[in-house]
Amino acid sequence: MDLLCEVRAELTRSLVRWAGVSVVVGAPLWWLGRRNGSATAVGVGRQTLAWGAVDLAIAAAGSVANRRPVPDPPAAVRSLRRLLWVNAVLDIGYLLGAVLLSRRSRLAPDAAGIAVQGTALLIIDTVHARRLRMASNAAPAVTAG
Repeated sequence: MDLLCEVRAELTRSLVRWAGVSVVVGAPLWWLGRRNGSATAVGVGRQTLAWGAVDLAIAAAGSVANRRPVPDPPAAVRSLRRLLWVNAVLDIGYLLGAVLLSRRSRLAPDAAGIAVQGTALLIIDTVHARRLRMASNAAPAVTAG
């Protein structure tokens, strides 16, 4: 398996794992918070569950895309790398948004959930973007397998 296919598959697996953890942790946390009247558990659980569901949908779309042939592998590497860096900038925006939301006591629990998600996605996006950057610097051409 070549590096492009390897990185795309690992990116999808990483997102599925993170989404799974988010759903498995977020759903009961949200439910228990509602049951026990804990605004903190409700806010963190709600954000964790919602982000997990969105991440699962993105991973599903990525899985479908990974099955398609890649007509121009070097362009695909550049495109994916660019997308991951754009996502990393958005992840930083989520973290800044969480800081702003945390200043409102009512939204502080949601802000904590957003901060956790933004941090995890920033790690996932930058790790894979850097891996693609190293691949394009190391090899003259990357082919799809």
